[in-house]
Amino acid sequence: MFGTGMAALHASFFTLLDPGDHVIVSNVVYMRVAELFADVFPRKLGIEVDFVDITDLDAVRAAVRPHTRLVHTEVIANPDLRVADVPALARIAHDADALLTVDSTFTPPPMMRPLDHGADLVIHSLTKYYNGHGDAMGGVVIGTRDLVEQTRTGALWHAGGAISPFNAWLIMRGSTTLPLRLQRQCDNAQAAAEFLVADPRVVHVSYPGLPHHDQHDAAAAQLLGGFGGVVSFAIGGTHADRLTFVNDLRVITSAVSLGHDKTLVAYEEYPGGPAAAFAQPFREHGLVRLAIGLEAAGDLIADLDAALTTAYGPR
Repeated sequence: MFGTGMAALHASFFTLLDPGDHVIVSNVVYMRVAELFADVFPRKLGIEVDFVDITDLDAVRAAVRPHTRLVHTEVIANPDLRVADVPALARIAHDADALLTVDSTFTPPPMMRPLDHGADLVIHSLTKYYNGHGDAMGGVVIGTRDLVEQTRTGALWHAGGAISPFNAWLIMRGSTTLPLRLQRQCDNAQAAAEFLVADPRVVHVSYPGLPHHDQHDAAAAQLLGGFGGVVSFAIGGTHADRLTFVNDLRVITSAVSLGHDKTLVAYEEYPGGPAAAFAQPFREHGLVRLAIGLEAAGDLIADLDAALTTAYGPR
């Protein structure tokens, strides 16, 4: 366990990689991980990195080099919600004598256990769904005893990042209700996504539970009990219109993070990472990430409808 999810991710990479190694990274990942691989590791450690559309398995295979040591992905990518085929990526990595690390923050148990699908290390930001109340921070690295021990006695001992006892207690307390909270959040997210995709004021919706999602089948094959608690979408108009929409929400709170009891919304005019990696509507209209909470689905939909009406007029 670590003090944050980012500390757990950094520790995993720091443990597994040496100068001169090559890494394949999903071209849509949490922005701090993207910055780590785009700048810090190449500049400070001489690690070579290729950012690849992780859903294009042929592109992943083509990126493999003789000195590839790691493939890194998120199960459901933050923020555009593309879905990785973890078993297929594990086969590609292992055929190259490399390892697969998976950030499963968006897909905690009981939705998915990536180790059962071939991942070598799984990382979670405990700040999110495990804790569930937005009042503690933490991260965890899960895997074989050998790899976890290397991470603990290397990066944790030498670089710090240990979790505080109080934060650990809060997360342990919150984790007991994880299955119940997660099911409600998945159900609410499905309802919100179905409302948004049917609304003409919304130009694009990304949610793995929608049949039109490019990786819907891959998500259905891997995930249990739902398709996650995050919905990303794009709305038209100007940047000012989109700010009006966000600012007019009353039940939904404008804030970063996710997995909490409250529904949170975050709007990015220009999504981070390689611009070409995102679908055209997100590049043109920005990205609204809705991290669903435990409210009644009807209240969330009414709040979205009212804010859309303020910004764009009635349906």
